[in-house]
Amino acid sequence: MAADDHDQPDTRPTVYRGLKRVLAIGAGLLLVGIGIIGIFVPGLPATVWFLMASYLFARSSERLHKKLRNSRVAGRLLVDWEDHHAIRRSTKLRAIALVLVFSSLSIAFAPIPAPSKIGIAVLAGIGVTVIGRLAVLPVDV
Repeated sequence: MAADDHDQPDTRPTVYRGLKRVLAIGAGLLLVGIGIIGIFVPGLPATVWFLMASYLFARSSERLHKKLRNSRVAGRLLVDWEDHHAIRRSTKLRAIALVLVFSSLSIAFAPIPAPSKIGIAVLAGIGVTVIGRLAVLPVDV
């Protein structure tokens, strides 16, 4: 070990052992399942579930973490977020568009009371604000 190795902070995640590892793997698998459902159910964002599952897998199962990062569904997004703490501009624009389209459709066509429609509009505004504040990957990455 070189002397300089002590100067570098350890960025590897804490690895869970025993029961905590088993629980993390189980929760990660459940979160992946919810994420898959979220792909098909408007209003249930899939990305956040995949991010949480990836967090747990990084600490409990290297094999499952690699498998999720290599998946066609969420892999690119997870790699972008975990490696660069940013998302692609196209991903950001698509997410904002989906929030706006589905919240607008709900407000316009759902047979719900006016206060519920106001709530949907407020939550959509919060969602767009959060998504809008996420860092964008530079073009050369």
